[in-house]
Amino acid sequence: MTDEHEPRQVRKEATVSDFGCVVGDSTLSPRFFLEDLAQEQGLELELTDPPYFTFPSLKSFPVTHGVFTRLGGHSFPPYYSLNVSISVGDNPDHVNANMESIKRAMDLSNLFWVNQVHGNKVIILERPDQSNPLGDADAIVTALEGIGLMIKQADCQGIFIYDQAHHVVGIVHCGWRGNATNIISATIGAMIKRFKTDPRELIVAIGPSLGPCCAQYQDYKELFPSFFHAFKVNSCYFDFQKLSLHQLTGLGVLKENISVCTLCTKCNSQVFFSHRAERPTGRFASVIALKPRSRGL
Repeated sequence: MTDEHEPRQVRKEATVSDFGCVVGDSTLSPRFFLEDLAQEQGLELELTDPPYFTFPSLKSFPVTHGVFTRLGGHSFPPYYSLNVSISVGDNPDHVNANMESIKRAMDLSNLFWVNQVHGNKVIILERPDQSNPLGDADAIVTALEGIGLMIKQADCQGIFIYDQAHHVVGIVHCGWRGNATNIISATIGAMIKRFKTDPRELIVAIGPSLGPCCAQYQDYKELFPSFFHAFKVNSCYFDFQKLSLHQLTGLGVLKENISVCTLCTKCNSQVFFSHRAERPTGRFASVIALKPRSRGL
């Protein structure tokens, strides 16, 4: 990140594509570049080491959360630099150092994750001494405080969920296969069964992912279920963010309780890892954790 006393650079407005995708001005220094993206999206930028984005809608509750970028880590190219996945070929020592940096930045005692398999299995974290990773799944839910739940992304959506009535959080890894099998429904269903969650009480945020500007699937007729076709924005481009919004509201989540970040990870691959933009590449982290209610908002 740049020094606090660095002369302020002349800033250009972020550009917006025909699909509404925000693309930041990469000629700026990293700090100013991230600030511009945050401003365009109505996000907040936490200038920790490493930095991360937050949603104002979640910050008003006793929840710690963050969308980390690829910046501020220990890994070397092509995993430069805050890669949180060992399975992509990065040095495990660098990955572990990156995850320790995330824990420090968010003041977390522990960080749990799963082996993501693009399915619809949900794991409920019941004890802080459970083995890590928690198993094969694409969503995690917990009522434990001070423990981070992390998913790893490189174009797929990261979906943050907070049950304000029962003080429970969840996080979902959702690619198109997750939309097809409705991992969102499986996650909220698990919360209803275990914690008696009322979907109308949920606060949800969808983080940066592959935007409709870049979600091109020429073989979509063979690949996708037919209900996807309602979210086709061009001959073979799809709006998966809108699809997830549709699935959430269909489950009873109030539209006014859902925030959607429309940053495209491929268009902004200098900030986020993107499988569409680079291969091989790393994975960036989205993390959520409960604060003790006694500490307030």
